[in-house]
Amino acid sequence: MLNINRVLKEDRLLRALTGLNRKAFDELLQAFSALLDFEASLLSEEFPPYWREVNPRERLWNKSKKN
Repeated sequence: MLNINRVLKEDRLLRALTGLNRKAFDELLQAFSALLDFEASLLSEEFPPYWREVNPRERLWNKSKKN
């Protein structure tokens, strides 16, 4: 099993898994991190933290009888 910390330290493993060297991977990481932060901020505005308290999910119980 591969450990993510080991993969990030060894360029050969990183290239085998992603096809990218460390420099290219770090460039993509910055771009994806910025986009993820932006999307998370939009989501937090759309669904404020109290949303779950106001509209809790209710479990749907199976009403069919087992034979």
